[in-house]
Amino acid sequence: MTVSEKKLSKVRAGIEPKKVGRKPLDSNIKDAIVKFVQEQSTPAANRSITTKNTEGEKVQIPVSYLPSSVRGTFIEFKRRNPETEVAFTAFQKCIPPHIKRARKATDLCDQCEMGASVERAQKRMKSGGKNK
Repeated sequence: MTVSEKKLSKVRAGIEPKKVGRKPLDSNIKDAIVKFVQEQSTPAANRSITTKNTEGEKVQIPVSYLPSSVRGTFIEFKRRNPETEVAFTAFQKCIPPHIKRARKATDLCDQCEMGASVERAQKRMKSGGKNK
């Protein structure tokens, strides 16, 4: 008897096949992850994403940056909530799409506009102060 024949005979006999894999995350855990990530993130100076709301209309949502990598944020979440059992991939999937990983050093700064002006000043200094 092959594996598929065994499954077929169990289905005919009314025996449900055993489900394999992880249990879905509890909504309380999902809410705790979203709340934690939103508390940790800082708003971006001039970046937003476009998504559709429940009515199907396009809406602009401001982007927020994580203070460290997603894995670093996960480790901090586990440190603060040791009783919560959640895998890294499940944590990653719960992060809202408007919360991004910071890609530049200026994104990590609380005063993003000040960081941009510092970058411009550094470029001017490297070019010898010449205006191009």
